[in-house]
Amino acid sequence: MPSVSCRWESTSPTGNFSCELPTDPTHLRSVRRMVRDWAAAAGMHGDRLDDLVLAVDEAASSGIEHSGDRRGPVWVDGHVAFGQVRIVVTDYGRRGSSTASRRFGLRMIGDLTDHVHAEDCDGATAITMVWDMAGTRSSRDRYPSTTGSSK
Repeated sequence: MPSVSCRWESTSPTGNFSCELPTDPTHLRSVRRMVRDWAAAAGMHGDRLDDLVLAVDEAASSGIEHSGDRRGPVWVDGHVAFGQVRIVVTDYGRRGSSTASRRFGLRMIGDLTDHVHAEDCDGATAITMVWDMAGTRSSRDRYPSTTGSSK
């Protein structure tokens, strides 16, 4: 069974992160842990870090679902520069006929990021997610808990 292959290209927090993920969902936990460690070293923390990990997990999960055993792995690539964390998840799978579920995933990712862009090109789909390092707003700020008492 193929394993997850990840590397940091530099030991500094501004180094790039690249991960080749087999199209097997059992590897998502390892990727979440590695992405969390990399983003934390870059300076992300708290709810914003949780949002980043959840967004990457959603994009990678979708990539695995769409790729199946076809055409190769899912790639997760990260870069920190100019006060931003940028992560691109790329897969070479085929989308199903239902676009509603895809839009839901992208909407969710959009709620977790400062910017998201999806692009289909030459049989690949790339989801680019961006977080401003100076940003403080998280999904918890956008969607406060509705549980608890109100008077």
